[in-house]
Order: sequence, then structure tokens, then C-alpha cells
Amino acid sequence: MMMFLDSVDLFERVLSLHQDYTDIHKTFDNTEIISVLEKTLHNFREELNAIGYGVQFNQQPETHINIDEMMQHLLNVFGIE
Repeated sequence: MMMFLDSVDLFERVLSLHQDYTDIHKTFDNTEIISVLEKTLHNFREELNAIGYGVQFNQQPETHINIDEMMQHLLNVFGIE
């Protein structure tokens, strides 16, 4: 249940970004932030999908990416260390 609530919360946050879509593009189009954020969100989607299948079929999910490394790269792109 908590996984579902967290995924709904994440979905709502992503939708709230859509409201400021033009402002986000004005600010970040000349940087790599949007492309890295897009790749990060796609990777999270794949991992959540794998976790969902693991929960559904009572199996250990296979991880396909290193989330710590991916998050560190995202933080570096934003200038946070």
C-alpha cells in the first residue's frame, strides 16, 4: 500500500511540473538538465516496473541500473554535491 501511495505522490509531483513546462524550458533548454532528468525518470519507471513485477509474483526483482550512481550524476548536473 505504501508503494502505491508513494507512486501516486511521485505522479502528482511530475504533473505539477507540467504546469510550469514553458518556464522550465526557458530556464533549462541550454543545459543538459532536462535530458538527464528525462533519462533518470525513465530509469526510475523501469525499476519501479521491475519491483512491481517482483511484488506481484513474489520474486526478487532484478535491478538493471545503479540508482546511487544515477542519483549522483543527477545531483552533479544540478550542481549539488
